[in-house]
Amino acid sequence: MPSTRYMEMYAGYWPKASELIYNLIRKNVKPGDKICEVGFASGHLLVNFALEGYSVSGYEIRADVYEKTRNKFQNNGIVANLYKKDVMEAEEAYDLLYSTGLLQCLPDEKRKQMILKFAGMTRKLIIVVPDIQHDRGDDTETEVGVAGCKEYRTSSIESLLKDCFGQVHCGKWSKKELGLPDEFRYYICER
Repeated sequence: MPSTRYMEMYAGYWPKASELIYNLIRKNVKPGDKICEVGFASGHLLVNFALEGYSVSGYEIRADVYEKTRNKFQNNGIVANLYKKDVMEAEEAYDLLYSTGLLQCLPDEKRKQMILKFAGMTRKLIIVVPDIQHDRGDDTETEVGVAGCKEYRTSSIESLLKDCFGQVHCGKWSKKELGLPDEFRYYICER
């Protein structure tokens, strides 16, 4: 459960899905690890690790989202290296890198490029994505998750990860566990 300071910063926002994702990441970090989130959005997961004393960084390409989160962190004295740039331009290395709900927004070739980039940045990667069976977002009746982007089926992600990491463990959360309309898959990858 997040700290009182977190709850004040985020007006009590802490859904079931965040709890599951946070606990998964938390089990995979060690004291002193450098942690990075790709596509940090509100920063609500990243801020918890900063409050615990970890060295944290994040990448976000949406300028308005970046500014809002950066201001929130600065106004609350949260120390983090937040970058408004594409992770494909990053040169830093991290002990653990994670991304939640990003890879489903990329077609396979771009996913492969991003996963290769991740493999060059970290020894341990955690990916969380909705379990999408069919591309969605081309029509006006299909709801999509991340910033209204088209979402692609996610069944190929595991094999792309296995091409870049020696060990890939996959798990699944149900809709009920998450309190969301999709089941989600998570991948813990190590080189």
